[in-house]
Amino acid sequence: MKTVGLLGGTSYPSTTLYYTTINDYTRSKLGGARSASLLLHSFDFSILLSRVSSSNGDWASTAPLLIPAAKNLVSIGASAIVICANVIHAAAPAVQAALPSHIPILHVVDAVGGKLRGAGVKKVGLLATKGVCHGDFYVPPLRKRYGLDVLTPSPEETAWVDHVIFEELGKGVVTQQSRDKVLGIIEGLREQGAEAVVLACTDLAPLLEGEVEEGRVKGVKVYDSTVVHAEFVAEWAMAGGDEGSQL
Repeated sequence: MKTVGLLGGTSYPSTTLYYTTINDYTRSKLGGARSASLLLHSFDFSILLSRVSSSNGDWASTAPLLIPAAKNLVSIGASAIVICANVIHAAAPAVQAALPSHIPILHVVDAVGGKLRGAGVKKVGLLATKGVCHGDFYVPPLRKRYGLDVLTPSPEETAWVDHVIFEELGKGVVTQQSRDKVLGIIEGLREQGAEAVVLACTDLAPLLEGEVEEGRVKGVKVYDSTVVHAEFVAEWAMAGGDEGSQL
């Protein structure tokens, strides 16, 4: 069992889900009282948000804050680093470059892309922040490395989803009005041919509670990136793997 270092607090409810899912998955595979070996650095999310705000929305600007935290986790035993938020993977290349070559970042795109490819999905819809939908660190590698046809909502819908994530869900607020609108966006992606939809933000899942039937919403398969990534991390740790992201 490898020890994994988590960069979390982004937001803290979703980091809690990472922690719980990694441990639950580990126990389900190994049985008994087994659990994962994890280390956690939990950020004050407001500090990261301030950095992004002062950098014109550039999430890669968080790297100078992430790097010392990641190095500290490595110094106390982490064999890999996990960034517990999709959009903060914008900083992953800089963080990876600052770490020893044998310490990988277990990248969310590898987790999501591998899961979708394994399920035979060819065309997928993406619900995420503006930074994920429009950045070069998420959609392009899903297309190039995993051969996926990736659909995103309209710019107006993406801006609205971004607002709901940061102004409602990140603060623990879930409204029926926002739930209904997200369901409408998912329906639109399905009509465009999406075989599956990825919730590519760690705060989105609560918005669909009670709407998922046998893993589907509006007749389309839904993948929660948090769960997919957490299970990917657990598998890596249990296998004692050494291969991280190629991104």
